[in-house]
Amino acid sequence: MLLAAIPQGKRVAVDVAPAPGSLKKRRDQGFDFCQIHYDPAEIPDKTLEDWLQEVGPDRLWLAPRLPSGVDFPAAALRVAHTLVLDTYQKGAYGGTGRVGDWQHFKALSEKHPQHHWVLSGGLRPENIRAALRATSAKVVDVNSGVESAPGIKDTALLDLFFANLAGS
Repeated sequence: MLLAAIPQGKRVAVDVAPAPGSLKKRRDQGFDFCQIHYDPAEIPDKTLEDWLQEVGPDRLWLAPRLPSGVDFPAAALRVAHTLVLDTYQKGAYGGTGRVGDWQHFKALSEKHPQHHWVLSGGLRPENIRAALRATSAKVVDVNSGVESAPGIKDTALLDLFFANLAGS
């Protein structure tokens, strides 16, 4: 099983608006963290509270789908210690490969320094240094920017990404 090959403490399950009970199942399967993408207009605050009860605030990473300039939902700030800001695209939950609003990320992370912030959206080997300079992000989430085709990671792009990341 692939999960067993990933070191403990680094196993992140990524899901979109899971049903109550799903996160507890992921935790029991051995995932350390649950990164949840959701639309705040469609998911009631009670659901966030349910997710919190299933895995706790340190294991819950919330990624609300937010247009640029919109502040993080108060409920998300209340229940999770780690927050992910991905690029907004109507009708999509990340995975677009489009660069996000780095100034918005910086403003949110400065406004809410008690949280851990994860920068996501359109990160690639050629822009990771600029992204870190612009945002002061400590954690990044990279996906399509290191793929040769959708879902296929490219080892050369990964090597270049990490080389550029280390050189920032």
